[in-house]
This record gives sequence, structure tokens and C-alpha cells, in this order.
Amino acid sequence: MIKTPIFEVVRHYFGDDVVAHLPSSIVKFPLIKTEKGVYIARAPVAVTENALVFGGNFNTGDRVRFGIANVDEIVENNDARLLLKPEVVWIYSCMGRKAFAGEILESEFLTYNILGTTCGFFSYGEFFKTSRSSQMMNLTTTVLALSEQEELETLPQPSRKQLDEKHENIAVMSRLTNAVVDELEHTIKTLDAYKLALDANSIVSKTNTQGIITYVNDLFVKISGYSREELIGKSHNIIRHPDVPNGTFKDMWTTIKKGHVWKGLIINKAKSGEPYYVDTTIIPLFDENKQIVEYISTRNDLTKIIKQQKQILKQTTDALTNLPNRVKLFEDIAVSQNPIIALINIDGFGEINRFYGFESGNTLLREFSALFLEMLNLTPYSLYKLEADNFVIFGDGEDNELFCTTMEKFINQVHTHQFLADMQGITTRISVGIAVEKEQILSHAEEALKQARLRNMDWMLSDKKEEAIHLQNFQMLHTLKSALEHDRIVPYYQALVHLKSHKITKYESLMRLIDENGKVYTPYFFLEVAKKSKYYLALTRIMIEKTLLDFTHREENVAINLSVEDIEDAETVLFIKNAIKNFVEPSRITFELTETEAIKDYLTIISFIASVKELGVKIAIDDFGSGYSNFAYLAQFNANILKIDGTIIQKITTDSSAYQIAAAINDFAKRLGLQTVAEFVFDEATNDVVKDLNIDFAQGYFHAEPLPIEKLP
Repeated sequence: MIKTPIFEVVRHYFGDDVVAHLPSSIVKFPLIKTEKGVYIARAPVAVTENALVFGGNFNTGDRVRFGIANVDEIVENNDARLLLKPEVVWIYSCMGRKAFAGEILESEFLTYNILGTTCGFFSYGEFFKTSRSSQMMNLTTTVLALSEQEELETLPQPSRKQLDEKHENIAVMSRLTNAVVDELEHTIKTLDAYKLALDANSIVSKTNTQGIITYVNDLFVKISGYSREELIGKSHNIIRHPDVPNGTFKDMWTTIKKGHVWKGLIINKAKSGEPYYVDTTIIPLFDENKQIVEYISTRNDLTKIIKQQKQILKQTTDALTNLPNRVKLFEDIAVSQNPIIALINIDGFGEINRFYGFESGNTLLREFSALFLEMLNLTPYSLYKLEADNFVIFGDGEDNELFCTTMEKFINQVHTHQFLADMQGITTRISVGIAVEKEQILSHAEEALKQARLRNMDWMLSDKKEEAIHLQNFQMLHTLKSALEHDRIVPYYQALVHLKSHKITKYESLMRLIDENGKVYTPYFFLEVAKKSKYYLALTRIMIEKTLLDFTHREENVAINLSVEDIEDAETVLFIKNAIKNFVEPSRITFELTETEAIKDYLTIISFIASVKELGVKIAIDDFGSGYSNFAYLAQFNANILKIDGTIIQKITTDSSAYQIAAAINDFAKRLGLQTVAEFVFDEATNDVVKDLNIDFAQGYFHAEPLPIEKLP
């Protein structure tokens, strides 16, 4: 903070003559401060060797300004009318007021002289005290009127001496000065607000025309790490970072010396040695002759943003090849209009790694990268490196036929190129899958790549029909995941009717998926998708758990479907056995197994059947008679029930072959001591034939549709 002696301040604003006649020379120009919203004027009353003494107190840090006192206006506004006839009027006035008002003070006193006897004295100040504060007063006059009358009367205001032209001019000047001061104060407050906002968010410095720092704000000090004393008087070389080229500063000085504004991004170096990035604006300031007197610079700290950008770039760049990676590919696809990609995979790359070593494998990937970039040099396509040995070439809005033709040329070039020349060189081949659909485009390209390899082709374009199936499977997988997360996998139960007694003695538990809109899906729509995902085994456990809970307090038997995948999973088998042991009546549980070509290890199936039957459950063979039905193993399964496939039962009234097959299966089962069930009994005629064949149970919509537990009779 710069400190200026008071006499120099007075000399600057009022001139040498006023300084020579202090304090009376500026008594009409008091210092004004604001206290609790009230303007308070302090006039000078004495001069010492080094100070100007004011009447009344100032506190360290008070903000003051010079005021101007219009004596005429003060006297003119003094209403001396009293509401009573006084016996005597006492007048106490500050000596400063006498010096301040001069001959006009006599006119003011004349106002009171006509009221009656007047007396009083001059002092060197007064004080004014209330319950909230105590103030020293100066340039004041206090009037005390004493009267013994009980009734009030209003006395006329005496006429005053007319103001001369000089005083009128002073009054006008006073009003003008006050108006200008008010406007300046408003402007200063506005500028202070701007400066506060600028200092809070920007790094600010000023230099002279030689580039020497003359001012820095607090944010400059904070970010640079240097103290204000270390910076003032130095050039900006103190924070110059060596990575900034000399040409940048040459351009900057050329621009600002011409009086133009310069803008640019600069790397500075803090005292700690850490770099920081600033978006810089340098503005020349001119004097009245349009000569540059100094430069002011504002900077915005972009270090955090730059570092984030570098981190993002690192996250979107493959470390081995410096090519954009999968993350960047998806970002670019997201903003594209008509994307087309070629997914490239190196045939036999794993064998190359094992034979030559991983370092040679990395070298091969870098050589592939360089070759692809060279081939793409004059094309509008972009290259990306994905995981392992996968690359992608991406185009947007390009002609699909031209893109495929270009890929064919690239494939031929790759197949004739010598890689790993330092190791006597090798040739290798690539397979390519091309896709054009924006949604799940990479998945479609992967499927096309897979098909190209299966058909021993260099490349393939994804098929629309296969893409539609792929998308449908993906959507169903999402629906399945959501259903599992929100407990929307539920069992429905379909009755099995005993044909002789016409009673419902058992139910089959059938899996249903309910989506977020309440739509119910049968396993036809999601079971195959589930088997190719990690969710299938979870479905089995949910069905077992919920079914056994539903039938804990019922009397009927219940059948639960199991697949080969369930039986071959050790954890699922353990779960099944624990569930059996914890059920109230294991003899009411039946597990239905589908005997299909999926069974590769019959011994595992036979072992499982034996172990759970020891716990009291029954075994049913489901869908027998369709596809692959092994009569030889049927006896070894030691099942209790055989369910004749619905595709046979559906045709039993119209197809003699179907009738004979159903009769044979039923006869064979009865010879083995198995009960039989006819599936898909959909009308009365079918039910009658099934009953005539002496089949034990009928299941189908003719008797009952699958229902949730709360709707069962």
C-alpha cells in the first residue's frame, strides 16, 4: 500500500496556496466518512509539523472523501422559527463554524436576536451522545431557547440578507461538484465490483513499456508461488517455461507494441517448477497523446482443463501404437451420420506370439499400424487399435461399395507384405468383418468377421437378417438382466389331470419373464439367449426356490424342469440337493429332464438321477419321442414318468403314424413301470384318444392354462 503525506494530498487537490494557509483554507472542504449509513463531516482545526488535525475522530482504515460545504445553502435551510416566545436564547457555536461561515454566521445569529435576549459563546467542539453512539461534533451551532409561557405561538421567520452573485455562483458550483462526485462514486463502485470479479477469477498483472512488472493481483501470487516482492520489478521471464518457443514471445511483443491486443495459450512455470497453462490476453494502455504507457495482462488458469484433456487423450489412445482406441471409436461413431467400419483381425496372431515371443508380437502390431496408416494416407478413413490384435478402419458417409473395394485392396497388400524383416521376415493374413448399421455396429462387424472365418473368406459384410436377430437377442438379454435385477422371473403352474379320476394331482412349474411394462414372456423368447449368457444358472435356482416355497403349504405334487447345463454345474447340483433336503415332502417333487442330443455324458446324468432319487424325489423324462430319443438309456435313467412329446400328441387324431408312435411309447413305458403324460392336449377329441390309449395324465390348454400361484384353485 502506497502512503502519501496529508500535505501532499492537499497540495495535489487544492494547490500550494491552500497548503500555505491551512487549516482555515480548506475548512469548507471537510473529509467525509460514512458511519452506520450516516455521512459525517470532519473539518480541520489545527496544523502540526507533520499532520493536519481534524475536529472529531477518525479510525484507522476509514474510507474518506473530500466534500464541499455550501455555506449559503446551510444558512438558507436553517429554519429558526420557534413555536414559543422565549425569555432568553443561548447559542453555543464551534470556533470552526465561525471560520467556516464568516460574515454569514452573523446573519444566522440575527435570526435569533429578534426573538429576545441572546447570549452564548464559541468553543472548540461539541459532543453528541445517544444510547447507541457518542460523536465529537465540529462546525456546529446549538441553540437553546427558554420560555415560561404555557401557550405556544409561531413567530415569523425574519428576512435574511440576499445572497450576492458570488455566493450564488458558489452555490451552483457546490451542487455541480456534489453531483459529479456522486456520479464518480457510482462509477468507482462499479469499477471496484468489476475489479473484484476480475481478481477473483483471473490472474492480473501490469508492466511498464519495458516489460517490467509493476503490479500483480493475489491470484497471480497464489498460482505462481512467488511473493509480490519477488515479482514486482522483474520481467515475466521469471515465470517463463522453457517449452514455450521464442517465436511466441516475438509475435506477442510485435503485436502489443503496435497497440493491438494479443491473445494466446502460454505455459508458465511456477516457483515450484510445476507448469501451469494460462489463456492470456495482453492489452496496451494509452495516454492522452495515444502513446503506450503500460500493458495490462489478464490470464485464465486452464491447467485443470488441459490436464483433463491430456488424461482423456491418454484414455482414448492405445499405448502400444499411439492410435485412437475403442473409447475414441465409439465417441466418433456416436457423432457420425452414416458410419461404416471394417473390423480387422490378424490370423494366427496367438501362434506368432508363442513362436517369436511377445516383444516380436508387439513389433508386429506396430508394423501393422504403420502399414495401415500408409495405406489410408490418401483416403477419408480413420484407423483405430482395439484390444489384442484387432484394428478398425472407420468411415462416415462414404460409399459402401467403394469402402468394401478399398478393403479388398488393403487385404491383398497385407497378404503380400513382409513383416518382422529383422527376423528374416514373415507374411501373415487378416480376416475382416464389415458393418454399416450404427446401432451395435461393432457387434455386427464381429459377427461378420466370425462368418468370414467360418466360410473361409477374407472378408464379409454383415447380413441384415442376421443383424436383426442379433439385435433382437441383445434386446432380450437386456430385458432378462432387468427382470433378474427386479425379481420379475416367476413360476406359472399348469395342471396335469389324472384321466381316470379326472382329478388334478400335480402341476408343472413353467418359467415366465415379466418385463417392466408387465408383458409376460415364455421361455421360447429368452431361454436360448439365457443359455448363452451368464444368467441361465441363476434362472434355474430362482425357479427351484420360488416353486418349492409356493408348494410348501399345498398338497399336490410339483414338477420342475432341469437341463443338461444345470446337471453339469456342480454348484447348481449342490443347490438342488440342499433345496430337496429343506422341503417338507421331497416325494412331492418331480424333476423333468429333456433327453436330447445335448447330452454328451450319460454317466453324469445317470449319477445325478440316482443321487436325487435317494433323497425322495421323482424323475420325469420330458419331450420323449421328438428328435433324438435314446431308448437304450431310458431304462438306465430309472425314471418314474415319461412325457410324450406334444408334437406327436397334437397330430394323434389326424395322423396314423403319430397315433402308432404314441401307442408304442406308452406301451414301452408301461413295460418299464413308468407313468405316462400326454402333452399339448388342446381339445376334447385329442383328450378322448389319449384316454383310450390308457395314458395316465393329460396336460394342455383343454384342461388348464398356466397360471400364477395366486390364481390356482
